[in-house]
Order: sequence, then structure tokens, then C-alpha cells
Amino acid sequence: MKNLVWLGSKKIWFWIGGGVLAVPFVLAHAAVLIMKLSEPKLSDVDKQFVKTEQGFTLTVYKRPNTNVDNTAATIVFVHGSPGSADAYHAQFSKPQKNCDLIAYDRPGYGAPPPPGKGYNLATQTAALVDLLKASHITNYILVGHSYGGPVVLKTAIEHPELVRGVVLIGGSIDPSQEKTMWVQMVANLPGIRSLLPRDLRVCNTEILALKTDLMTLQKEIPLLQRPVLMLHGTKDPLVPVANVAYLENQLSTAGKSALFNKMLMEGYNHFIPWEHPEAVSAAIDLILKKSAAEK
Repeated sequence: MKNLVWLGSKKIWFWIGGGVLAVPFVLAHAAVLIMKLSEPKLSDVDKQFVKTEQGFTLTVYKRPNTNVDNTAATIVFVHGSPGSADAYHAQFSKPQKNCDLIAYDRPGYGAPPPPGKGYNLATQTAALVDLLKASHITNYILVGHSYGGPVVLKTAIEHPELVRGVVLIGGSIDPSQEKTMWVQMVANLPGIRSLLPRDLRVCNTEILALKTDLMTLQKEIPLLQRPVLMLHGTKDPLVPVANVAYLENQLSTAGKSALFNKMLMEGYNHFIPWEHPEAVSAAIDLILKKSAAEK
């Protein structure tokens, strides 16, 4: 009888323990679902699919300029990690005057990816370059939020023939600001990683690689040829505002201070595209003027 009681209690604790361990994964899936359902969706846009050389299928959203005889530039919006093209709903709702707009779901966040693909800055940059080349345009203004910041910066450095200027919104650029937390390492363990939603798996993978990726990017920064503007909130709790001074110093050391521009927004946090879309529009207007002067 004692053995049966002990066995029964063991089963109870097994189920309790399993339930407790399952809670974080259930919450993770719920959080991703809530985020997707609560985020306003892009509407009244052209939806297309672009296949990249790496085998990814990008879901691409376009809003053409209504004044087709006077197109100033094509603006390409790149979302953060995790995220989707819907992050730029406000910018598509009130489009930049005389500009074509493009946004897309980065590899890993839109259509199901091909198996065995890794996610890092090189992967994301290559996909963006394929998208730019597919449109056969060479007057792009690239706008990247958070992780999208280094994606657009690296693209502009490596392909200046395609890009007029760059806007970084709360962009992660400084490798010294990237800190790895223990929960990220745990979430990357094979048995646990497979239980996470795909968005979070991709997010964790590319964030874990970001410090090393930014150290590589640091060596490329002196090669920048196009104007860059950093729009950053002084109260950003996720990407420290120190990233702005970092890029400013890097370009100054390279003798390219003239390419650097900044808009430090007092009291703003990390979520500028949603909470302060007018600041995004102002930043784009400024980089349009700066890039026109560079021609």
C-alpha cells in the first residue's frame, strides 16, 4: 500500500512538474499569437511573393505612389526581431508624399522557410538585396527598425549602387551593447528550441549571433558611401541610445562625419514606428533631402 501511495504521489508530482515546465512554452505561443492578432494589418496594398537565391519566399507588400509622374524614391521598410511588415502599418496608412512604399516579412517570419537555413545578419542582408534587385530600381531609401537597422546599414554599405540613403529607428549597431541573457542560451538548447514558436526561434537565433555579426559590420562601416540617419528614443529600454554615439564616432574616425545625421527623441522608447509615426516621416523627409544633396 505504501508503495502504491508513493507511486501515486510520484505521478502527481510528475504531472505537476510537467505542467509547470510547459507553462513558459504555452505562454510563448500565446504571446506570439496575441502580438499577431493585436497588431494592425497592412491593408489596401499590393501583395506579392519574391523568391530569393537562398530559397526563401518573401511576402512583399507594396503601395505605389499615386502621383506616378513624380516619384521621389522607393522606401523599403525592414522590421525588427521578432516582427512582420505589419509593424509599418502607420507609415502605409499615411504614405510619404511622392514615394513608392515596400515592406516585407523577413526570412523566418513570413512564409515557411526551407529546412536547414540559418538566420544571421548575412542571411537577412542577402534576402534584402535580392528583393531590391528584383524591382530593378536604384533609388531606394532603406528604413530599418531595431534588428532591421543593421540589416539596412549593411545593405547600403555593400550595395551603394542600389541605395540613396538609410534611416535606422532604434537600430542595434554597437556590438558592446549586445548582452546575452541566460534564458536565451536555455531557449537555444535543441530540445527546448523545438518547442518555441517559429518566430521566437528565429528571433533568438539571430539575436544570439548579432554581437559577432556587429563586430564584422564594424570593419565595414568606414566603407559607407550613403547618408545615414539614426532616429532613437532617449528612453529606449531595449536598444540603448548609446548606439547613436557609437555609429557617429565610427564614421567620424573614418572621416565621414558628413554622412551621419541623428534625431534623438526625448522620452521616446523603442516602439517609435507604432507610437510616433510622425517622427518616422520626418526622418525619411530629412534623409530624402540629404541623399538628394549627395547626388
